[in-house]
Amino acid sequence: MSNRISELPVASEAIAGNDLVAVTNVSQSGIGETQKFNWLEMQNGGWINIFDTWTYASATTITVPAGATALYSVGMSLRFKQGGAYKYFYIIKVENALLTVTGGSDYSVADVAITDIYVGNAVLSVGFPQKFNYTPTPTNLSGGTINVAKFMLVGKRVFVAFRYTCAGAGISGSVSVSLPIEAADMNYLNIIGNVTLRDSDPVTNYNGIVLCSSTNMILSVGKSDGIYSNLGNLSATVPFTWAANDLIIIEASYFIV
Repeated sequence: MSNRISELPVASEAIAGNDLVAVTNVSQSGIGETQKFNWLEMQNGGWINIFDTWTYASATTITVPAGATALYSVGMSLRFKQGGAYKYFYIIKVENALLTVTGGSDYSVADVAITDIYVGNAVLSVGFPQKFNYTPTPTNLSGGTINVAKFMLVGKRVFVAFRYTCAGAGISGSVSVSLPIEAADMNYLNIIGNVTLRDSDPVTNYNGIVLCSSTNMILSVGKSDGIYSNLGNLSATVPFTWAANDLIIIEASYFIV
């Protein structure tokens, strides 16, 4: 069988001996070596092989050839090897010759060679985990257990899930929880989600909202001290006296820089 692709914005050439087509992306000339992609690989699994040289810059940044802003975008999936199995990341910032990435607390960039590099659409890339764990920093919340702290990125929108089980009276004031990725142009007027505050004895759920700064989720609960309801901060006794096995459950989403 002969494959011929005639309507591509790139030059193409046949590979002798099989049905595959190599694609030379002419827009990448001058960015390291000219890239050649296997067309069926691009269709199979949603991953595109990158042949440029990438190097460690920090645990969350990678130095790449100049011109990266024309090739990569925020929200793309990324995988590569550093001497073992694949590591997986989201691209969260693109500069001319630097990519900022996150694999949450599951993956980080090591100061060793980067090989077997692939990028793709995070929703379509086969094997990409999509959900990553992260290690949040709570404020005025201590002694209990973080049961869930996960996030996923769809384009420039982050979805966060957080669940915390109290071990006792561990709330000492207004509660906030750090974001997995910095938010874009947020202030305390931005509502990004809901929080369920569960009293375990007797089981009673109180609903609140999640406000957002550029780095934190701030938890508020509804209260009524007049004709209209308004918002109040959590405390040791708001919305109830906190004790062992009480829960804080957050579901939120927001846009990144």
